[in-house]
Amino acid sequence: MLPICWQNKVIMFGITSADSLSAMPHQGYFIRTHPDTGMQGRKLAEFAIKRKAKQVYVLAPQQPYAEPFIRAVEAACTAAGTKATSVIYDIRKTSFRTEVDQLLKAQPDVVLLGGLAPDNIIMTRDLYRAGVKAPIIGLATGVNQAVIDGAGKQVVEGLYTQVPVPALGSPGYKRVQEIAGTDQPDTYACQAFDHINLFILSVARAKAATGTAIKDTIRSVSSGSGEVVTDALAGLAILREGRPINYDGASGPCSFEPNGSLSDCEFQLQQIRDGKLVNVTL
Repeated sequence: MLPICWQNKVIMFGITSADSLSAMPHQGYFIRTHPDTGMQGRKLAEFAIKRKAKQVYVLAPQQPYAEPFIRAVEAACTAAGTKATSVIYDIRKTSFRTEVDQLLKAQPDVVLLGGLAPDNIIMTRDLYRAGVKAPIIGLATGVNQAVIDGAGKQVVEGLYTQVPVPALGSPGYKRVQEIAGTDQPDTYACQAFDHINLFILSVARAKAATGTAIKDTIRSVSSGSGEVVTDALAGLAILREGRPINYDGASGPCSFEPNGSLSDCEFQLQQIRDGKLVNVTL
């Protein structure tokens, strides 16, 4: 879809993590409000660094996102003086015992899982059978209820994940609670809310409802030193007065890198305890 968008000068707002999108020559017609794979890899590495790990071992699937994920982990670990070793495995395999044997030889302090639920079910079983005692943390898309159910709660007991979370308690989040009629709207609903508000404010700032106008002005309404606003109505009033604004959304601060990815995002550390994912602190 993205090539079609930039060829027709239509901006795409994405709820997606694939690094390949922001790496494309989209000419600014792509904005994402979901953390990319690189950021998620960095956050997992920070978990290991906070635990003062000296040796981190990364198990990543043979998927397009594996390399940027591994690069982000390695960069964060290197900066902290932590060694990172990585293995990319074939997701079609029915056993990862060979990869686990390699891991055992490295004697890591922390294991990072880059896989998704289907391969993590197999991987966690093999790690459990091999008696791996090091803390294990994986992507939120790979350590979830499907893995608990598929691998068995005894196998995955104690596994960690870091989940992207919206701006809990913020005015924007409270507004989404009202609109959605739920006390716990997920990050995806919050991101969709932010897309709509960013679109409206960008059009108002540019005084034109075109993809080019939006991509040229979206950063001027979502970052900088302007007055902080959390919804389009408040922002429109300030823009009519000729004053700058800085939109902070329900999903978090909507500040974007030149490639369209988020500059930062909040994450919640979770751990599997007795078959359930619960919020924890390190």
